Amino acid sequence: MLEKSIAVELLLQWAEIETYKLKNKEKAKELMELYVKENGSTSHAWLNYIKFMRYFDDTKSMRTLCKRGLEYCNEYEIFGNAWLEWEKKFGTIYTVIECEDKIQKKKKKAIEREEQKKTEMILEEVKKPKEYKHKERTKSAEEFNKPPPLSERNTLFIRGIPEDIVEEELKEYFKGIDVISVRIVRDEKWKSRGIAYIDVRTADMAKDSLKFDGTEFKGSKIEVKLSEPPSAERDKKTLYVSNLNSQVTKEMLEEKFNKYGAIREIRVLTRGTAEKPRRFAYVEYESEESAKKALDMDKMIIEGTAIQVRASISDKNKRDNIGCTVHVNNLSFAATEDDIISHFEKYLGQNSTIRCVLVKDNEGKSKGFAYVELSEEELVQQAIRLKDNVIKGRPVKIERSTRKITEKKDVKESFRKRKKSEKGREHKYKPKDVKRKHKKQKIDTTVPEAEPKAKEVVKIEKEAETNKETKEGMTNEDFRRALFNK
Repeated sequence: MLEKSIAVELLLQWAEIETYKLKNKEKAKELMELYVKENGSTSHAWLNYIKFMRYFDDTKSMRTLCKRGLEYCNEYEIFGNAWLEWEKKFGTIYTVIECEDKIQKKKKKAIEREEQKKTEMILEEVKKPKEYKHKERTKSAEEFNKPPPLSERNTLFIRGIPEDIVEEELKEYFKGIDVISVRIVRDEKWKSRGIAYIDVRTADMAKDSLKFDGTEFKGSKIEVKLSEPPSAERDKKTLYVSNLNSQVTKEMLEEKFNKYGAIREIRVLTRGTAEKPRRFAYVEYESEESAKKALDMDKMIIEGTAIQVRASISDKNKRDNIGCTVHVNNLSFAATEDDIISHFEKYLGQNSTIRCVLVKDNEGKSKGFAYVELSEEELVQQAIRLKDNVIKGRPVKIERSTRKITEKKDVKESFRKRKKSEKGREHKYKPKDVKRKHKKQKIDTTVPEAEPKAKEVVKIEKEAETNKETKEGMTNEDFRRALFNK
């Protein structure tokens, strides 16, 4: 390697001798072409080449070398500034503009190349295959889902964090505390809900972390307190109140609900957009009996709006019912269940998929979406974060499922049963006097007889004929007198 670098430097010295001593332009160009071929990624090599051509007063070759150097040189900023300075001194306004355009294009390409490298590195980390084995549960479902005691977890509950915060930034904010893990609570679309859980090493550290309560983090005031593990008993004491008016306050709800028993906590929340806000609340009682009595508040009018009161179900219990299931949308109609499973196992590893259900219509054709059950919760989060989601040449969208996966139905059998039931209903409600086969009716071509005229009509017609005859036998003068007498 050392010998090669020495040979490259000798080429530069040889080209310098050919230029300044022997004044051999062609030989100098030949030597410098070999030099930039070995050392062309540096601005030093191209600037020396241009300097030698300047000695021969070859402006055309110099500009060509400037364009080549800017294209292949990694130190494009140093080289581009040197070229631009030279054009400002010896070039025209057109060459200066051309030089600036070339430099801007080079900068844009360099930025795109850097972003592409970062994207490739991220994809390589995601694509690393992992082997997952199905865990055999020795405990019951209730014992398995029950969280460990607070004394073992030493967990903090954080509320009010900004939506764009990631786990590393929150961990950095609690420096000085031995943080084991950070979990930001997110919805099915992977958006932050503004709350997080932090596990620390000891109980003393958890108590010391309470000093961060009420402090400002990234422009938002946060609330820090010791976490209380969610339990089914607490859900039984909590009510979910929805369809709240924008004018309803925490005090109003407390005034209405406290007649059923002692209230532990009321939380009023707002979700949705500024144009369509959605307000709801959680009312937690001290006893389960009080919560059951307060269900009578359903459809009660508060500030002109009928509220809805239901028993609360925590997000954890909802997830337990749903399982590790994702919803795959925007599928190609040609995609099969094997194609979907192959895609997940390619990026998440072998045995990562338990089953896949492709939703079909009554004729057995795909509806363009499917449900996939994965083996672990960690795989669900990885699947949502995947970027290269293309199945059968069509980009798909992966989200956390909001419903439990169901077994496939026999589409043909269900279609046949539905047709049979519709046919039975059709005969059941058909009138008895309506015949199924209608005979052709014969057209009657005879002319109907005229209806007899009423007596009054006949009398009027006879009087009119008599007056007509009388008028014809009278003179004009007699007719005038008759009218006058009348």
